[in-house]
Amino acid sequence: MTKKEGYKEKIENYLRESSQSVNILKKKFKNKKNSAWSEHSFNEALMELLEENKVAITGYDFANHITKDGRKQSLKPDWVELEWIISERTHIVIMLNLMENSDLEQAKKDKDKIKDIFKKKFNQYLKQDIDFYDKICEKVISLPLSEGIEKAENYLNKIVNHQQSHQDPFIQNCSVFLGHFKKEYSPHNSNHALKVLIESLKNEIKVHKEQFNKCPNSILWQLKGLTIDEYNKIYEINGQDTRREKRIIIGPGAGNFPLYDSDNFYDPEHPELYLKDLNVEEPIEKSNDEIIRIFNRLLFFVNTHENYKFMKQSFALAMSDEQDSSEFFELFVNYDTPSIKKLKKELGIKNDNNPLNPKYIGEEPDNLT
Repeated sequence: MTKKEGYKEKIENYLRESSQSVNILKKKFKNKKNSAWSEHSFNEALMELLEENKVAITGYDFANHITKDGRKQSLKPDWVELEWIISERTHIVIMLNLMENSDLEQAKKDKDKIKDIFKKKFNQYLKQDIDFYDKICEKVISLPLSEGIEKAENYLNKIVNHQQSHQDPFIQNCSVFLGHFKKEYSPHNSNHALKVLIESLKNEIKVHKEQFNKCPNSILWQLKGLTIDEYNKIYEINGQDTRREKRIIIGPGAGNFPLYDSDNFYDPEHPELYLKDLNVEEPIEKSNDEIIRIFNRLLFFVNTHENYKFMKQSFALAMSDEQDSSEFFELFVNYDTPSIKKLKKELGIKNDNNPLNPKYIGEEPDNLT
């Protein structure tokens, strides 16, 4: 463990005990026996925890900010108060409960704590989306359709020529990739897996040639070198699009999600145009006010839901760092205003689902009402 990591671990332990100022934290480190003090390592560790949204600045210790003339005109970082952001589901449920059973001042404090947890989770979620999008942009390729057909045929021939050699690394790699999609495509049943892959490739080549006959000058756009997770995520995004049948074309040299451009609409300098037609949108960063607005609407939705206990547990899990939390969080964020539709229904107002309406944010899915 590096010195910085050691400081991060100790800061977490101290702040989990109670909220405290930077000055008190420093004293605890300095008073610890057999431990060398490093201001640089402490500051570096603390800044990293703040950047990771694991620590929140919750106030200022004015009582101990003492000056000679009694005036407090300048901010002293040592008296900034810090708090560890708790991310366990059970703790978040307790805070949600305390909001209901506390007085107004305490309820506000608990809400602020939950809000900090939500902002931390939202920023993590957004960063994952941005990282995913950036990686996908790098995997966009374009080439003349005639060249794409030639490459696909070469790839098909390579599989056919290697098909009988089960120990061939190329064939084993193809089988392993296929095994992630369906259990029956496991390496133990490589013959069946390769037959499926060969048929898929033949179908792909057939579709390419049909497009080539219509427009020989077409440019083939596709994604190359996708991981299993990347492939599945893009397929799920397009899961409702019946035009995009799931073709298992994956493995060394395979291209996926082909689109044809016959009028030079797409631009190699702007892969986002192609990705937009795959329903893969560039993530948009949110301001602090926008994140708080989403949080407030979600909290209102959870608190007024008919199945409150279930929604509260689900909301707490979504904001935690536990397994499956990201999947839960994504569901909540993608439907961040379900209560709006319900309110309109109660008021007898026809629902406006026009995404161009600045007041519109989302629709309530039927299974959440």
